[in-house]
Amino acid sequence: MFTPRVASRAGGGGGGEASTGEGLDRALREMLDDGESPSEASKRAVRELGAKRKEAYAAALRLAGKTGGVDADA
Repeated sequence: MFTPRVASRAGGGGGGEASTGEGLDRALREMLDDGESPSEASKRAVRELGAKRKEAYAAALRLAGKTGGVDADA
């Protein structure tokens, strides 16, 4: 089970190592490995880590092996 390093956003708006870059990737990878969808994992990262919504979702899609783009054959 994933345990966030930043427990609360109160007083500082969250942030910290776990909300960006490698820290965000590690947290998302653990959530995805636990069976959460990229959407669920990114929402949780925003809520629990104070990550930026678009950054968290893009990272979750990347880590899940999905690009989120339009299929070239369509």
